[in-house]
Amino acid sequence: MEWYKSHIGYDHALSSIGAKRIDLNGCEVGTVTESEALAARQGTADKGSAIAMRNLATSPVRILNEMHAEGRISDCAIKKLDAPPMSPTPRSRTAATVVPEFAPLYETLAAANAAVVGINDSALRIEVAKASLDVVIKKFQQVRSGLEESKQ
Repeated sequence: MEWYKSHIGYDHALSSIGAKRIDLNGCEVGTVTESEALAARQGTADKGSAIAMRNLATSPVRILNEMHAEGRISDCAIKKLDAPPMSPTPRSRTAATVVPEFAPLYETLAAANAAVVGINDSALRIEVAKASLDVVIKKFQQVRSGLEESKQ
């Protein structure tokens, strides 16, 4: 039971308010409350981020690069790929200027993006994106209220 409850699919199933709860015998025993759904959405986001980090840590490309850097794999053991030709006018990559009033909102949006980036399952990605947008909207409202208060 603990393994099932620790699985991301369990949180995903509980992320809808009013969803039916089923016991081990398949009998309906209740419905998901708003607080349970919010907690499940947060659990889905946390577990999705952990899965993304684990996938990054076990990436074959990263491991191969580390082995090559440590000298455990020789240059001739790695097939070298030609780099794509550079465009005549490379695009400049400048960081966006963020005004102080928008900095908290910008940071929250960046964190929401980071939570969704590594999720490949489309249904799970949508649920995490929706939960993340709820956080962004709340932060937006806080920033807007702060601007209204500073105006007075």
